[in-house]
Amino acid sequence: MAQTWRVTPAKKLVFHAIDVIGAPLRPLLSPRPPKDLSPRNVLVLEPWHIGDVVLATAFLDALRVALPEARITLLGKAHAEELLRNSGLADEVIVFDLPWTAKDGKYKPGRYDRDALRALVARLRAAEFDITIDARMDLRSNLLTWMSKAPMRVGFAYGGGNFLLTHAVPASPDVAHKVDDWMALMDPVESLS
Repeated sequence: MAQTWRVTPAKKLVFHAIDVIGAPLRPLLSPRPPKDLSPRNVLVLEPWHIGDVVLATAFLDALRVALPEARITLLGKAHAEELLRNSGLADEVIVFDLPWTAKDGKYKPGRYDRDALRALVARLRAAEFDITIDARMDLRSNLLTWMSKAPMRVGFAYGGGNFLLTHAVPASPDVAHKVDDWMALMDPVESLS
């Protein structure tokens, strides 16, 4: 897994504790999607920097090939919209600056605009996404995708909150390039066809 933040033993312990506590909730929070799910509306999360969006383009291309009829939406910062405009890789970019992606102050509660986050969740729910896909390995991203109410939520079984995912792909930090991380998330999507 391409490491985008420093993994300390304390963080690993916290992630493990969150997942152990949340594991009994998985059947209630993340039941498997119906076997006949025919994805028409897909949300991809890449809320970080422009280089991260560039690294996700191979995945977006593979997703377009695997689901040619699906509408693909990316949740990202304004640079994602500029980068992907007219690329054919995404039909829409929802521009939102998630507070935990800030360079400074990401852990300050005052930085989290609750009204803006509520409006984002309402927008995601209204869009009725069939699948959400996120390579970030972050509890907050997993919570956001769970709150979208998408029946299929794909992400990594690392970073806490994998019980919020319907398809938690095994992860091992420091092993692969970020492009490979993204491509590993195609397995659950390709299993639909």
